[in-house]
Amino acid sequence: MWWRAGWCVRASFWLYLGLFFIPALTLLQAALIGIEPDHDLVGIADVIERRDLTAGTLLAILMS
Repeated sequence: MWWRAGWCVRASFWLYLGLFFIPALTLLQAALIGIEPDHDLVGIADVIERRDLTAGTLLAILMS
């Protein structure tokens, strides 16, 4: 009978993890699908890579 208790604990543990992670994965997938490449962001990334942009200018661009 002791093996049934262990099986029940393992099953409930995996069920609990599944109930937590499956909605989190669907939210992450929805967020990733909603992200579209933006030409402004690509340009900002290029400028940052070349180090032609100061932190203040970057903040001003991102806040606008």
